[in-house]
Amino acid sequence: MQDCTNQRTIGQLWRISLLGGLIALLLGISPATAAQQYGIIERTLLNLTLSLGPDIGTVFARGPDGNVWFVPFNEGPVIDRITQAGVITQFTTIGAPGQLTAGPDGALWFTLGTGTDFIAIGRMTTAGVSTSYNLPHHWVGSPLGIASGPDDTIWFTAWHGIGYITTSGTIVQRESSSFGVDRLLGPMAIGSDGALWFAHPEGIGRCTRDFVCTNFSSPDPGASSWALGSDGAIWTTGECPSVDACKVGRISTDGAFTFYPVPGIAGPLSQIAAGGDGALWLGAPGQIVRMTTSGTVTAYPLPNSNAFVTGIVRGPEGMWFAELELTAAQLAGSRLGEVVPVGASLAADPTNWKPGENVTLTGSGFASGETVNLHYSADIGKELPSTVMADSTGAFVVTGAAGPSPFGDASVEAIGQSSGKLGVATVLVVPRLIVSPTSGSVGDTITVSGTGFPVDFGFSTVQIYWLNPKVKLGTVTVDVLGQFTGFTFAIPADAPAGEQAVVGTLFQLNGSVPSPPNGNGDAYVDVLASSPSE
Repeated sequence: MQDCTNQRTIGQLWRISLLGGLIALLLGISPATAAQQYGIIERTLLNLTLSLGPDIGTVFARGPDGNVWFVPFNEGPVIDRITQAGVITQFTTIGAPGQLTAGPDGALWFTLGTGTDFIAIGRMTTAGVSTSYNLPHHWVGSPLGIASGPDDTIWFTAWHGIGYITTSGTIVQRESSSFGVDRLLGPMAIGSDGALWFAHPEGIGRCTRDFVCTNFSSPDPGASSWALGSDGAIWTTGECPSVDACKVGRISTDGAFTFYPVPGIAGPLSQIAAGGDGALWLGAPGQIVRMTTSGTVTAYPLPNSNAFVTGIVRGPEGMWFAELELTAAQLAGSRLGEVVPVGASLAADPTNWKPGENVTLTGSGFASGETVNLHYSADIGKELPSTVMADSTGAFVVTGAAGPSPFGDASVEAIGQSSGKLGVATVLVVPRLIVSPTSGSVGDTITVSGTGFPVDFGFSTVQIYWLNPKVKLGTVTVDVLGQFTGFTFAIPADAPAGEQAVVGTLFQLNGSVPSPPNGNGDAYVDVLASSPSE
Protein backbone atom coordinates (compact mmCIF):
# COMPACT_ATOMS: atom_id res chain seq x y z
CA MET A 1 0.00 0.00 0.00
CA GLN A 2 1.32 3.47 -0.83
CA ASP A 3 0.87 6.08 1.89
CA CYS A 4 -0.20 9.66 1.31
CA THR A 5 3.08 11.22 2.48
CA ASN A 6 4.71 14.57 1.77
CA GLN A 7 1.47 16.36 2.65
CA ARG A 8 3.31 19.57 3.58
CA THR A 9 3.26 20.48 -0.10
CA ILE A 10 -0.54 20.68 -0.06
CA GLY A 11 -0.33 23.49 2.47
CA GLN A 12 1.75 25.47 0.00
CA LEU A 13 -1.31 25.76 -2.19
CA TRP A 14 -2.98 28.18 0.22
CA ARG A 15 0.01 30.51 -0.17
CA ILE A 16 -0.04 29.97 -3.93
CA SER A 17 -3.79 30.75 -3.94
CA LEU A 18 -3.25 33.98 -1.97
CA LEU A 19 -0.44 35.06 -4.30
CA GLY A 20 -2.63 34.22 -7.28
CA GLY A 21 -5.40 36.41 -5.88
CA LEU A 22 -3.05 39.38 -5.48
CA ILE A 23 -1.74 38.91 -9.02
CA ALA A 24 -5.32 38.75 -10.29
CA LEU A 25 -6.12 42.08 -8.62
CA LEU A 26 -2.98 43.71 -10.02
CA LEU A 27 -3.56 42.44 -13.54
CA GLY A 28 -7.30 43.02 -13.54
CA ILE A 29 -8.16 39.35 -14.05
CA SER A 30 -11.83 38.64 -13.45
CA PRO A 31 -12.80 36.79 -10.24
CA ALA A 32 -14.11 33.91 -12.35
CA THR A 33 -10.69 33.51 -13.99
CA ALA A 34 -8.85 33.61 -10.65
CA ALA A 35 -11.33 31.35 -8.80
CA GLN A 36 -9.76 28.62 -6.70
CA GLN A 37 -10.42 25.06 -7.85
CA TYR A 38 -10.90 22.11 -5.49
CA GLY A 39 -10.37 18.37 -5.68
CA ILE A 40 -11.62 15.45 -3.59
CA ILE A 41 -9.13 13.10 -1.91
CA GLU A 42 -10.47 9.84 -0.51
CA ARG A 43 -8.29 9.43 2.56
CA THR A 44 -9.34 6.37 4.59
CA LEU A 45 -11.62 3.37 4.15
CA LEU A 46 -13.02 2.70 7.61
CA ASN A 47 -15.18 -0.40 7.07
CA LEU A 48 -17.54 0.78 9.77
CA THR A 49 -20.62 2.95 9.99
CA LEU A 50 -19.93 6.44 11.27
CA SER A 51 -22.17 7.82 13.98
CA LEU A 52 -25.29 9.54 12.72
CA GLY A 53 -26.77 12.11 15.07
CA PRO A 54 -30.16 13.83 15.06
CA ASP A 55 -28.87 16.26 12.42
CA ILE A 56 -28.13 13.34 10.06
CA GLY A 57 -24.48 14.25 10.45
CA THR A 58 -21.29 12.52 11.42
CA VAL A 59 -19.96 13.63 14.79
CA PHE A 60 -16.92 15.65 13.76
CA ALA A 61 -14.72 18.34 15.27
CA ARG A 62 -11.50 20.11 14.43
CA GLY A 63 -9.37 19.55 17.49
CA PRO A 64 -7.26 22.13 19.31
CA ASP A 65 -4.22 20.29 17.93
CA GLY A 66 -5.38 20.98 14.36
CA ASN A 67 -6.26 17.33 13.70
CA VAL A 68 -9.74 16.05 12.93
CA TRP A 69 -11.55 14.13 15.69
CA PHE A 70 -14.66 12.00 15.23
CA VAL A 71 -16.94 9.52 16.98
CA PRO A 72 -17.21 6.09 15.33
CA PHE A 73 -20.41 4.10 15.66
CA ASN A 74 -20.64 0.67 17.35
CA GLU A 75 -17.01 0.96 18.45
CA GLY A 76 -17.78 1.44 22.16
CA PRO A 77 -16.95 4.49 24.31
CA VAL A 78 -14.23 5.92 22.08
CA ILE A 79 -13.21 9.03 20.17
CA ASP A 80 -10.89 8.76 17.16
CA ARG A 81 -8.29 11.21 15.88
CA ILE A 82 -7.07 11.29 12.30
CA THR A 83 -3.99 13.21 11.22
CA GLN A 84 -3.47 15.00 7.91
CA ALA A 85 -1.52 11.96 6.71
CA GLY A 86 -4.50 9.68 7.49
CA VAL A 87 -3.17 8.00 10.66
CA ILE A 88 -6.03 7.10 13.04
CA THR A 89 -5.58 6.80 16.82
CA GLN A 90 -8.44 5.67 19.08
CA PHE A 91 -8.95 6.89 22.66
CA THR A 92 -11.26 5.38 25.28
CA THR A 93 -13.77 7.67 27.00
CA ILE A 94 -15.97 7.44 30.09
CA GLY A 95 -19.36 6.57 28.63
CA ALA A 96 -20.69 7.05 25.11
CA PRO A 97 -19.59 10.34 23.48
CA GLY A 98 -21.95 12.38 21.35
CA GLN A 99 -21.22 15.84 19.94
CA LEU A 100 -17.67 17.26 20.01
CA THR A 101 -16.05 20.67 20.18
CA ALA A 102 -12.55 22.06 20.71
CA GLY A 103 -12.35 23.86 24.03
CA PRO A 104 -10.49 27.08 24.83
CA ASP A 105 -8.17 25.10 27.15
CA GLY A 106 -6.62 22.95 24.41
CA ALA A 107 -8.82 19.92 25.13
CA LEU A 108 -11.79 18.24 23.44
CA TRP A 109 -15.17 18.68 25.15
CA PHE A 110 -18.11 16.43 24.32
CA THR A 111 -21.62 15.47 25.30
CA LEU A 112 -21.72 12.22 27.20
CA GLY A 113 -24.43 9.65 27.92
CA THR A 114 -23.22 7.71 30.94
CA GLY A 115 -26.35 5.70 31.67
CA THR A 116 -30.15 5.71 31.67
CA ASP A 117 -30.57 7.95 34.72
CA PHE A 118 -27.96 10.69 34.35
CA ILE A 119 -25.88 12.52 31.77
CA ALA A 120 -22.61 14.42 31.70
CA ILE A 121 -20.20 16.66 29.84
CA GLY A 122 -16.89 15.02 28.99
CA ARG A 123 -13.40 16.46 28.57
CA MET A 124 -10.48 14.76 26.82
CA THR A 125 -6.93 15.99 26.46
CA THR A 126 -5.22 15.53 23.11
CA ALA A 127 -3.22 12.76 24.84
CA GLY A 128 -6.47 10.84 25.43
CA VAL A 129 -7.05 11.46 29.18
CA SER A 130 -10.79 11.90 29.81
CA THR A 131 -12.86 13.35 32.67
CA SER A 132 -16.63 13.69 33.10
CA TYR A 133 -18.85 16.24 34.84
CA ASN A 134 -22.38 15.12 35.74
CA LEU A 135 -25.51 17.11 34.98
CA PRO A 136 -28.72 16.93 37.09
CA HIS A 137 -30.29 13.48 37.28
CA HIS A 138 -33.66 14.71 35.99
CA TRP A 139 -32.03 15.81 32.71
CA VAL A 140 -32.50 12.32 31.32
CA GLY A 141 -30.84 11.55 27.96
CA SER A 142 -27.66 12.84 26.39
CA PRO A 143 -27.03 16.55 25.89
CA LEU A 144 -27.91 17.47 22.32
CA GLY A 145 -25.34 20.07 21.32
CA ILE A 146 -22.07 21.58 22.49
CA ALA A 147 -19.92 24.54 21.39
CA SER A 148 -16.98 26.48 22.72
CA GLY A 149 -18.01 29.95 23.87
CA PRO A 150 -16.31 33.13 25.07
CA ASP A 151 -14.59 33.61 28.44
CA ASP A 152 -13.36 30.01 28.80
CA THR A 153 -16.86 28.53 28.64
CA ILE A 154 -18.26 25.51 26.82
CA TRP A 155 -22.00 25.77 26.17
CA PHE A 156 -24.39 22.85 25.80
CA THR A 157 -28.05 22.28 25.04
CA ALA A 158 -30.15 19.43 26.39
CA TRP A 159 -33.78 18.37 26.35
CA HIS A 160 -34.48 20.24 29.60
CA GLY A 161 -32.42 23.37 29.20
CA ILE A 162 -29.13 25.03 28.37
CA GLY A 163 -25.96 25.70 30.27
CA TYR A 164 -22.25 26.16 30.19
CA ILE A 165 -19.29 24.60 31.91
CA THR A 166 -16.10 26.46 32.64
CA THR A 167 -12.73 24.93 31.87
CA SER A 168 -12.31 24.37 35.63
CA GLY A 169 -15.44 22.19 35.69
CA THR A 170 -18.05 24.59 37.15
CA ILE A 171 -21.49 24.03 35.60
CA VAL A 172 -24.09 26.80 35.30
CA GLN A 173 -27.46 25.89 33.77
CA ARG A 174 -31.03 27.03 33.27
CA GLU A 175 -34.23 25.07 32.75
CA SER A 176 -35.83 25.62 29.34
CA SER A 177 -39.05 26.81 30.98
CA SER A 178 -37.14 29.76 32.50
CA PHE A 179 -36.94 31.39 29.09
CA GLY A 180 -40.34 30.37 27.77
CA VAL A 181 -39.48 27.13 25.96
CA ASP A 182 -40.96 23.69 26.66
CA ARG A 183 -37.93 21.76 25.47
CA LEU A 184 -34.89 21.99 23.22
CA LEU A 185 -34.02 20.11 20.04
CA GLY A 186 -30.29 20.59 19.96
CA PRO A 187 -28.80 22.38 16.93
CA MET A 188 -26.76 25.29 18.24
CA ALA A 189 -23.83 27.63 17.61
CA ILE A 190 -22.05 30.49 19.34
CA GLY A 191 -22.70 33.66 17.36
CA SER A 192 -20.33 36.45 16.48
CA ASP A 193 -22.08 38.40 19.26
CA GLY A 194 -20.83 35.89 21.85
CA ALA A 195 -24.35 34.61 22.53
CA LEU A 196 -25.70 31.09 22.25
CA TRP A 197 -28.07 30.55 19.33
CA PHE A 198 -30.18 27.37 19.34
CA ALA A 199 -33.28 25.72 17.93
CA HIS A 200 -36.42 24.88 19.89
CA PRO A 201 -39.98 23.86 18.90
CA GLU A 202 -41.23 27.44 18.84
CA GLY A 203 -38.39 28.87 16.78
CA ILE A 204 -34.88 30.17 17.46
CA GLY A 205 -33.45 31.18 20.83
CA ARG A 206 -30.60 33.54 21.71
CA CYS A 207 -29.14 33.61 25.22
CA THR A 208 -26.28 35.64 26.65
CA ARG A 209 -23.93 34.26 29.28
CA ASP A 210 -26.17 35.92 31.91
CA PHE A 211 -29.10 33.96 30.45
CA VAL A 212 -30.86 36.99 29.06
CA CYS A 213 -32.79 35.19 26.36
CA THR A 214 -34.71 36.27 23.28
CA ASN A 215 -36.89 34.07 21.10
CA PHE A 216 -37.30 34.59 17.36
CA SER A 217 -40.01 33.07 15.22
CA SER A 218 -38.40 30.76 12.67
CA PRO A 219 -39.74 30.35 9.11
CA ASP A 220 -37.75 27.10 8.87
CA PRO A 221 -38.45 24.59 11.66
CA GLY A 222 -36.40 22.02 9.78
CA ALA A 223 -32.99 23.57 10.54
CA SER A 224 -30.75 20.67 11.56
CA SER A 225 -27.10 21.83 11.60
CA TRP A 226 -25.61 25.20 12.44
CA ALA A 227 -22.32 26.98 11.80
CA LEU A 228 -20.91 30.47 12.33
CA GLY A 229 -20.12 32.00 8.95
CA SER A 230 -17.25 34.30 8.05
CA ASP A 231 -19.82 37.11 7.71
CA GLY A 232 -20.74 36.87 11.42
CA ALA A 233 -24.13 35.24 10.77
CA ILE A 234 -25.37 31.80 11.78
CA TRP A 235 -25.85 29.46 8.81
CA THR A 236 -28.08 26.38 8.90
CA THR A 237 -29.02 23.46 6.69
CA GLY A 238 -32.75 23.63 6.14
CA GLU A 239 -35.60 21.53 4.88
CA CYS A 240 -35.16 19.56 1.68
CA PRO A 241 -38.59 18.31 0.57
CA SER A 242 -37.77 17.64 -3.09
CA VAL A 243 -35.27 18.19 -5.89
CA ASP A 244 -34.44 21.90 -6.30
CA ALA A 245 -36.32 22.72 -3.06
CA CYS A 246 -33.35 22.36 -0.68
CA LYS A 247 -32.21 25.51 1.05
CA VAL A 248 -29.59 26.92 3.39
CA GLY A 249 -30.62 29.52 5.95
CA ARG A 250 -28.78 32.58 7.26
CA ILE A 251 -29.64 34.20 10.60
CA SER A 252 -28.21 37.63 11.35
CA THR A 253 -27.46 38.68 14.94
CA ASP A 254 -30.69 40.70 14.99
CA GLY A 255 -32.72 37.56 14.16
CA ALA A 256 -33.38 38.28 10.47
CA PHE A 257 -33.64 35.22 8.19
CA THR A 258 -32.48 34.82 4.60
CA PHE A 259 -32.71 31.60 2.60
CA TYR A 260 -30.56 30.46 -0.32
CA PRO A 261 -31.53 27.61 -2.66
CA VAL A 262 -29.27 24.59 -3.24
CA PRO A 263 -30.32 23.47 -6.74
CA GLY A 264 -30.17 19.95 -8.13
CA ILE A 265 -30.24 18.14 -4.78
CA ALA A 266 -32.97 15.82 -3.54
CA GLY A 267 -31.63 15.92 0.02
CA PRO A 268 -31.19 15.55 2.83
CA LEU A 269 -28.36 17.96 3.56
CA SER A 270 -25.77 17.01 6.16
CA GLN A 271 -23.77 19.15 8.55
CA ILE A 272 -22.72 22.62 7.51
CA ALA A 273 -19.28 24.01 8.36
CA ALA A 274 -17.34 27.19 7.73
CA GLY A 275 -14.20 26.76 5.64
CA GLY A 276 -10.88 28.55 5.74
CA ASP A 277 -11.80 30.11 2.39
CA GLY A 278 -14.67 32.09 3.92
CA ALA A 279 -17.36 29.90 2.33
CA LEU A 280 -19.82 27.42 3.83
CA TRP A 281 -19.43 23.71 3.05
CA LEU A 282 -22.04 20.98 3.39
CA GLY A 283 -22.71 17.45 2.29
CA ALA A 284 -25.52 16.03 0.17
CA PRO A 285 -26.29 12.74 -1.61
CA GLY A 286 -23.53 12.12 -4.14
CA GLN A 287 -21.81 15.48 -3.77
CA ILE A 288 -20.16 18.10 -1.62
CA VAL A 289 -21.47 21.65 -1.85
CA ARG A 290 -19.66 24.95 -1.40
CA MET A 291 -21.75 28.09 -0.83
CA THR A 292 -20.38 31.61 -0.58
CA THR A 293 -21.89 34.04 1.91
CA SER A 294 -23.67 35.65 -1.03
CA GLY A 295 -25.39 32.35 -1.84
CA THR A 296 -23.34 31.23 -4.87
CA VAL A 297 -23.28 27.42 -5.02
CA THR A 298 -20.62 25.13 -6.49
CA ALA A 299 -21.12 21.35 -6.35
CA TYR A 300 -18.31 18.79 -6.35
CA PRO A 301 -19.78 15.42 -7.37
CA LEU A 302 -18.57 12.14 -5.90
CA PRO A 303 -17.95 9.38 -8.46
CA ASN A 304 -20.41 7.14 -6.60
CA SER A 305 -23.66 9.04 -6.99
CA ASN A 306 -25.27 6.77 -4.38
CA ALA A 307 -22.74 7.77 -1.71
CA PHE A 308 -23.90 10.13 1.02
CA VAL A 309 -21.76 12.75 2.76
CA THR A 310 -22.80 12.55 6.41
CA GLY A 311 -20.67 15.33 7.85
CA ILE A 312 -18.01 17.89 7.09
CA VAL A 313 -15.53 19.89 9.14
CA ARG A 314 -12.64 22.26 8.55
CA GLY A 315 -9.27 20.54 8.77
CA PRO A 316 -5.72 21.92 8.83
CA GLU A 317 -5.52 22.22 5.02
CA GLY A 318 -8.98 21.60 3.58
CA MET A 319 -12.46 20.34 4.45
CA TRP A 320 -12.64 16.81 5.84
CA PHE A 321 -15.80 14.81 5.30
CA ALA A 322 -17.35 11.45 6.15
CA GLU A 323 -18.92 9.44 3.36
CA LEU A 324 -21.20 6.42 3.56
CA GLU A 325 -20.50 4.21 0.55
CA LEU A 326 -23.79 2.83 -0.74
CA THR A 327 -24.75 0.39 -3.43
CA ALA A 328 -28.21 0.71 -4.91
CA ALA A 329 -29.74 -1.01 -1.87
CA GLN A 330 -27.30 -1.35 1.02
CA LEU A 331 -24.31 0.00 2.89
CA ALA A 332 -20.98 -0.92 1.34
CA GLY A 333 -18.64 0.76 3.81
CA SER A 334 -17.59 4.22 4.96
CA ARG A 335 -14.71 6.57 4.28
CA LEU A 336 -13.10 9.77 5.39
CA GLY A 337 -12.03 12.19 2.70
CA GLU A 338 -10.86 15.72 2.17
CA VAL A 339 -11.71 18.56 -0.20
CA VAL A 340 -8.49 20.45 -0.98
CA PRO A 341 -7.51 23.40 -3.16
CA VAL A 342 -5.68 22.34 -6.31
CA GLY A 343 -3.26 24.22 -8.53
CA ALA A 344 -2.74 21.66 -11.29
CA SER A 345 -4.90 19.27 -13.31
CA LEU A 346 -5.09 15.47 -13.07
CA ALA A 347 -7.58 13.45 -15.13
CA ALA A 348 -8.32 9.72 -15.10
CA ASP A 349 -9.50 7.68 -18.09
CA PRO A 350 -11.77 5.89 -17.52
CA THR A 351 -13.26 7.35 -14.35
CA ASN A 352 -14.65 3.92 -13.41
CA TRP A 353 -11.73 1.64 -12.51
CA LYS A 354 -11.89 -2.14 -12.66
CA PRO A 355 -8.96 -3.66 -10.72
CA GLY A 356 -6.55 -5.37 -13.11
CA GLU A 357 -7.60 -3.36 -16.16
CA ASN A 358 -5.52 -0.56 -17.70
CA VAL A 359 -6.14 3.06 -16.77
CA THR A 360 -4.53 6.33 -17.87
CA LEU A 361 -3.65 9.37 -15.75
CA THR A 362 -3.00 12.68 -17.52
CA GLY A 363 -1.49 15.60 -15.62
CA SER A 364 -0.92 19.21 -16.64
CA GLY A 365 -0.11 22.57 -15.09
CA PHE A 366 3.01 21.38 -13.27
CA ALA A 367 6.47 22.98 -13.52
CA SER A 368 8.58 22.16 -16.55
CA GLY A 369 10.60 18.98 -16.01
CA GLU A 370 9.76 18.60 -12.32
CA THR A 371 9.33 15.33 -10.45
CA VAL A 372 5.71 14.61 -9.59
CA ASN A 373 4.87 12.16 -6.81
CA LEU A 374 1.69 10.08 -7.19
CA HIS A 375 -0.22 8.91 -4.12
CA TYR A 376 -3.15 6.49 -4.30
CA SER A 377 -5.95 5.71 -1.88
CA ALA A 378 -6.07 2.06 -0.76
CA ASP A 379 -4.16 -0.25 -3.15
CA ILE A 380 -5.47 1.12 -6.46
CA GLY A 381 -1.93 2.26 -7.32
CA LYS A 382 -0.17 -1.00 -6.45
CA GLU A 383 0.75 -1.62 -10.10
CA LEU A 384 1.06 2.07 -11.06
CA PRO A 385 4.17 4.27 -10.70
CA SER A 386 4.67 6.42 -7.61
CA THR A 387 6.84 8.97 -9.42
CA VAL A 388 6.71 10.53 -12.88
CA MET A 389 8.65 13.32 -14.61
CA ALA A 390 6.71 16.20 -16.12
CA ASP A 391 7.75 17.21 -19.63
CA SER A 392 8.83 20.67 -20.77
CA THR A 393 5.20 21.86 -20.73
CA GLY A 394 4.56 20.56 -17.20
CA ALA A 395 2.46 17.63 -18.44
CA PHE A 396 2.70 13.83 -18.13
CA VAL A 397 0.80 10.68 -19.06
CA VAL A 398 0.84 7.44 -17.01
CA THR A 399 -0.75 4.16 -18.08
CA GLY A 400 -0.97 0.93 -16.09
CA ALA A 401 -3.24 -1.54 -14.36
CA ALA A 402 -5.50 -0.47 -11.49
CA GLY A 403 -4.63 -2.29 -8.29
CA PRO A 404 -6.96 -4.18 -5.95
CA SER A 405 -9.46 -2.13 -3.98
CA PRO A 406 -13.06 -2.59 -2.81
CA PHE A 407 -16.00 -0.94 -4.53
CA GLY A 408 -16.37 2.78 -3.95
CA ASP A 409 -14.79 6.17 -4.38
CA ALA A 410 -11.00 6.35 -4.56
CA SER A 411 -8.49 9.00 -5.57
CA VAL A 412 -5.03 9.79 -6.93
CA GLU A 413 -2.94 12.80 -5.86
CA ALA A 414 -0.19 14.25 -8.03
CA ILE A 415 2.17 16.55 -6.10
CA GLY A 416 4.83 18.59 -7.88
CA GLN A 417 8.04 18.36 -5.88
CA SER A 418 9.44 21.74 -6.87
CA SER A 419 6.27 23.75 -7.55
CA GLY A 420 4.18 22.30 -4.71
CA LYS A 421 1.23 22.16 -7.12
CA LEU A 422 -1.42 19.53 -6.46
CA GLY A 423 -3.70 17.74 -8.90
CA VAL A 424 -6.40 15.29 -7.83
CA ALA A 425 -8.40 12.69 -9.78
CA THR A 426 -11.29 10.98 -8.01
CA VAL A 427 -12.50 7.68 -9.47
CA LEU A 428 -15.04 4.97 -8.75
CA VAL A 429 -13.71 1.44 -8.26
CA VAL A 430 -16.24 -0.99 -9.72
CA PRO A 431 -16.36 -4.81 -9.56
CA ARG A 432 -14.76 -7.02 -12.15
CA LEU A 433 -15.82 -10.62 -12.70
CA ILE A 434 -13.43 -12.99 -14.55
CA VAL A 435 -14.39 -16.38 -15.98
CA SER A 436 -12.08 -19.14 -17.22
CA PRO A 437 -12.44 -20.56 -19.76
CA THR A 438 -14.55 -17.97 -21.54
CA SER A 439 -16.40 -20.55 -23.64
CA GLY A 440 -17.74 -24.06 -23.24
CA SER A 441 -20.60 -26.45 -23.76
CA VAL A 442 -23.50 -27.27 -21.46
CA GLY A 443 -22.17 -29.08 -18.40
CA ASP A 444 -18.60 -27.80 -18.74
CA THR A 445 -16.94 -26.40 -15.62
CA ILE A 446 -16.24 -22.66 -15.43
CA THR A 447 -14.05 -21.04 -12.75
CA VAL A 448 -14.94 -17.54 -11.55
CA SER A 449 -12.88 -14.96 -9.68
CA GLY A 450 -13.78 -11.40 -8.79
CA THR A 451 -12.32 -8.16 -7.51
CA GLY A 452 -13.56 -4.68 -6.64
CA PHE A 453 -16.70 -5.86 -4.83
CA PRO A 454 -18.17 -3.96 -1.86
CA VAL A 455 -16.77 -4.56 1.60
CA ASP A 456 -19.38 -4.13 4.32
CA PHE A 457 -17.87 -4.10 7.84
CA GLY A 458 -14.84 -5.97 6.50
CA PHE A 459 -16.60 -8.66 4.49
CA SER A 460 -19.41 -9.17 1.99
CA THR A 461 -21.30 -12.12 0.61
CA VAL A 462 -21.61 -11.98 -3.17
CA GLN A 463 -24.32 -13.92 -4.99
CA ILE A 464 -23.26 -15.56 -8.29
CA TYR A 465 -26.01 -15.86 -10.95
CA TRP A 466 -26.34 -17.24 -14.45
CA LEU A 467 -28.84 -14.89 -16.09
CA ASN A 468 -30.30 -16.87 -19.01
CA PRO A 469 -32.12 -18.74 -17.64
CA LYS A 470 -31.79 -17.13 -14.21
CA VAL A 471 -30.06 -19.62 -11.93
CA LYS A 472 -28.36 -18.89 -8.62
CA LEU A 473 -25.03 -20.67 -8.84
CA GLY A 474 -23.89 -20.07 -5.25
CA THR A 475 -22.35 -17.49 -2.91
CA VAL A 476 -18.80 -16.35 -2.13
CA THR A 477 -17.26 -14.17 0.59
CA VAL A 478 -14.84 -11.49 -0.52
CA ASP A 479 -11.76 -10.39 1.44
CA VAL A 480 -10.94 -6.88 2.73
CA LEU A 481 -9.98 -5.80 -0.81
CA GLY A 482 -13.25 -7.04 -2.31
CA GLN A 483 -11.67 -10.13 -3.94
CA PHE A 484 -12.48 -13.82 -4.25
CA THR A 485 -11.07 -16.68 -6.32
CA GLY A 486 -11.78 -20.31 -7.21
CA PHE A 487 -15.59 -20.43 -7.43
CA THR A 488 -16.68 -23.10 -9.94
CA PHE A 489 -19.95 -24.02 -11.60
CA ALA A 490 -21.26 -26.07 -14.51
CA ILE A 491 -22.92 -24.35 -17.48
CA PRO A 492 -26.65 -24.95 -16.90
CA ALA A 493 -28.32 -27.66 -19.00
CA ASP A 494 -30.87 -25.30 -20.59
CA ALA A 495 -28.43 -22.49 -21.36
CA PRO A 496 -28.95 -21.27 -24.97
CA ALA A 497 -26.03 -20.97 -27.39
CA GLY A 498 -24.19 -17.67 -27.65
CA GLU A 499 -22.78 -15.21 -25.14
CA GLN A 500 -24.48 -15.55 -21.74
CA ALA A 501 -23.98 -13.35 -18.70
CA VAL A 502 -22.68 -14.37 -15.30
CA VAL A 503 -23.28 -11.78 -12.58
CA GLY A 504 -21.78 -11.26 -9.13
CA THR A 505 -24.12 -9.17 -6.98
CA LEU A 506 -24.88 -8.36 -3.35
CA PHE A 507 -28.58 -8.76 -4.08
CA GLN A 508 -30.99 -11.63 -4.31
CA LEU A 509 -32.13 -11.32 -7.91
CA ASN A 510 -35.89 -11.61 -7.75
CA GLY A 511 -36.18 -9.24 -10.68
CA SER A 512 -33.73 -7.50 -12.96
CA VAL A 513 -30.15 -6.61 -12.05
CA PRO A 514 -30.08 -3.24 -10.20
CA SER A 515 -28.82 -0.34 -12.25
CA PRO A 516 -25.34 1.10 -11.56
CA PRO A 517 -23.55 2.20 -9.54
CA ASN A 518 -24.59 -0.94 -7.76
CA GLY A 519 -21.53 -2.94 -6.75
CA ASN A 520 -22.26 -5.64 -9.35
CA GLY A 521 -19.75 -7.33 -11.63
CA ASP A 522 -20.40 -9.33 -14.78
CA ALA A 523 -18.64 -11.51 -17.33
CA TYR A 524 -19.72 -13.52 -20.38
CA VAL A 525 -19.42 -17.17 -21.31
CA ASP A 526 -19.78 -18.15 -24.96
CA VAL A 527 -22.01 -21.23 -24.85
CA LEU A 528 -21.14 -23.45 -27.78
CA ALA A 529 -23.92 -24.93 -29.88
CA SER A 530 -24.45 -28.68 -29.45
CA SER A 531 -23.09 -30.83 -32.28
CA PRO A 532 -25.65 -32.58 -34.60
CA SER A 533 -24.72 -35.99 -33.15
CA GLU A 534 -25.73 -34.95 -29.63
